[in-house]
Amino acid sequence: MSTQTRTGGVIASAAALLALAGPSAAQGLDVGDFAVQIDSSEGSPKIMTGLNTPDGTQSFPVRVNSGELGTYYAGFWNIGGDPGFESQSGVFEGQAGIGLDILGAARVWDGSDFDAIEPVALVISQGAGLAFTPSVSDEFVPGPVIAAANSIGKFHSHPDYSFEDVFTNQTPRVGVWLLPLRVWTTQEGVAPSDPIYIVLHQLADGAEVDAALEWTQANRVDPCPDRDLDGSGSVDMFDLLDYLGSYFDPANPTLTADVDRDLDNDTDDLAGFVLALESSCDP
Repeated sequence: MSTQTRTGGVIASAAALLALAGPSAAQGLDVGDFAVQIDSSEGSPKIMTGLNTPDGTQSFPVRVNSGELGTYYAGFWNIGGDPGFESQSGVFEGQAGIGLDILGAARVWDGSDFDAIEPVALVISQGAGLAFTPSVSDEFVPGPVIAAANSIGKFHSHPDYSFEDVFTNQTPRVGVWLLPLRVWTTQEGVAPSDPIYIVLHQLADGAEVDAALEWTQANRVDPCPDRDLDGSGSVDMFDLLDYLGSYFDPANPTLTADVDRDLDNDTDDLAGFVLALESSCDP
């Protein structure tokens, strides 16, 4: 897979200064942040994301969240620090690193879907660590470590989300954007999370944000993959054979084969397609 990296320069320096001025971490769980745990219910341990709820608990699984730009740092547009990521004590080994990867281009909401790619790169940053969204096509971009678990296995971090030109262009952008990510850890033997999605918004109508969140849940987290691949009007063994032809081409992870949209073809995609063959969703 191709990757995309850039040097920090003024973004890293300014982000470090902004971090000093940003809100301090709240006591207890930070409501609205992504909750993070390690799940072994399917055998091998894997990162799972959830949500810090208003009643002080964490609800799992949750893979879609939102964050507002232009409010986290007073007086700065086109940058924000929500949602954050937080675990309970004892989830990770002490000093285990937790990071984020970018799973494709940022997308801009057009009122009905997120098909259009945002041409200006969005940046995820934590200290001097940076990652830029690709602005032409979907590519995998390895991202920064956003935190290290403390001695009791807990972490809480708010990386910055900003536009690439945030410190040279303070004209507020109006809109809603979709950022595809995954959470990973340096802790040995723990696999990255399933893809997660952050709906970033700035000066957007609340109804538009809600519609974008609903679309993301329906089309990225709970989609029914295209199963009638031969166009026969029914789903049968011939569609499975067509799928396998796409699946066994790992150099070309098309949306047909990449059921879980993590930019590769693997056994998770195969299992997802086979399960979908038996589901009741429309072909």
